[in-house]
Amino acid sequence: MADDTKLAEKAYLQRAQTGRWERVKPFSSVDHDDVAEGARLIHDFAVMLLCLEPEPGERVLDLGAGSCWVSEWLRRFNVVTISVDIATDMLQIGRSRTGPDAWIVAGDLEHLPFADGVVDKAVCMNAFHHVPDGQAALAEIHRVLRPGGRVFLSEPGRGHATAETSVAAVADCGVQEREVLASTLVADCLRAGFTRVALKPLAHTVPWFEIDASRWARWEHYAAERRPLRAGKRAMRAVAEGFGLGKDTSAFEDTLGMELVRLVKGAIDHHPILVATRD
Repeated sequence: MADDTKLAEKAYLQRAQTGRWERVKPFSSVDHDDVAEGARLIHDFAVMLLCLEPEPGERVLDLGAGSCWVSEWLRRFNVVTISVDIATDMLQIGRSRTGPDAWIVAGDLEHLPFADGVVDKAVCMNAFHHVPDGQAALAEIHRVLRPGGRVFLSEPGRGHATAETSVAAVADCGVQEREVLASTLVADCLRAGFTRVALKPLAHTVPWFEIDASRWARWEHYAAERRPLRAGKRAMRAVAEGFGLGKDTSAFEDTLGMELVRLVKGAIDHHPILVATRD
């Protein structure tokens, strides 16, 4: 089954006929007008830059690089990239985007063709969910990173496998379209040997969260309160609740906290973003 999906990945470009878009990704081609998808990819790239902080001259491994748009953009920041993908026809497009001096390698993420500790950082954007054995891939990423190296992962989460586009991709092209759940991904990274694993849940809450003028006024008022006053109000509310009073009114910070928790959880469930660091 794993070999079948890998063969399907190698043939995906020919079957899906998406070459025109791959040459301009993340922007829209003439026949691929999708602002939402492009915005998400550009957003993820910006988050990756802020999380990994690649420096000029560092070697950054672009995993599941496809047509190498991430490598192309990183190279504009004078970052040395090594683009790896299992599909050679995708990499041919990548070569046209990155230039003749770029390092482009046909390879399997479960068996990376590199020595131990040869790259500074790694990025895998929207490709990890295609890998049959994710645990093996994480172990390989850990192996090729230098001590202190980091990997950035950005993947589709809950609901991806049953989405209309995913079902169609499986039926038409035979590729794997699995969900990458945040809690599972964190556990797998730790199991692979990464010592620090951090989710970045606020990255995708920005477009979803908004407040009106009255709520902003409450935010400003709460932020301006001094700690002893806040603590005193909290103690009074606790006493009132102990006598069964005030059940219909929640503390501002409690309401705000729960709202943010629900929002953040929804964002990370839908689209987990993670940075894992090795010793």
